[in-house]
Parts: sequence; C-alpha cells; structure tokens
Amino acid sequence: MAFVDPYFDDNIGDPRNLLGAKPSKGGFCYDIAMTDFVEDTYAKIAQSYSDEFFADTSDLPVIDKLLGRLTARSRALDIGCGPGQFSQYLMKYGHIVEGIDTSDEMLEIARQKVPNGSFRKMDMRNLQYTDKTF
Repeated sequence: MAFVDPYFDDNIGDPRNLLGAKPSKGGFCYDIAMTDFVEDTYAKIAQSYSDEFFADTSDLPVIDKLLGRLTARSRALDIGCGPGQFSQYLMKYGHIVEGIDTSDEMLEIARQKVPNGSFRKMDMRNLQYTDKTF
C-alpha cells in the first residue's frame, strides 16, 4: 500500500514523522507512552470533538481534491476516522469507505452518526489489510 502525494512529500516529509516515529536501525519505532496518551485523550474528548468538528467543512477542499483523483466506486481507507465525517462525505459520492481509529469512543460515535458506514478499531501503524485492498 502506498501513499503518493508530491505536495505532502515535499512539504511535510515522511508521514511516520507525524506519528512520533523515531528512526532506528531496524526502521521506525513509536513511543508507546505517546500512543497511550493520545488514546486516553481522545477517550476524554470524543463527544466534544464530534460536537465541534463533525459538521466542520473547512477540510473539504482537500477532500475534494482527493475525490478528483478517485475513480467511481473506489475503495478508500479513512485513517483516524474519528466521528466519521469524512467517511460519510466520501460515501455520499459513492465510494466504498472503511474508517479506522484507535479510539473506542470515536468509533462508537462514528457508528451512531454514520450507521451505514464501516468502522473498525485499528492502529494505522499496523494495518490489517492485504496489499491493494484500497
């Protein structure tokens, strides 16, 4: 599975850097304490985050750019789906979307707000899909 975006690569770099990954001899490693902190934080703020951002459309220009690159009925993986607003948006355009998140609370909200969506608990650093699923 590959994510190719020249803007992202040129301006942000390796996405693993955003996840708290640190280069090591065997590749990248992640700080478990940071992972626990992030999960605990989202458990506490899931409802207020959803209330504040579910209807927020400020990211849609970026999502629309992605939509322009997808063929009809494409399969898409919404990583860190939170309350499911972007899964819902992509589904509105006929795409087959699976949302993943590590927050049980966010996933519960996503299932309530987007009942026809598909949401699973999964860490984006350890995807459980075969190659070319998306």
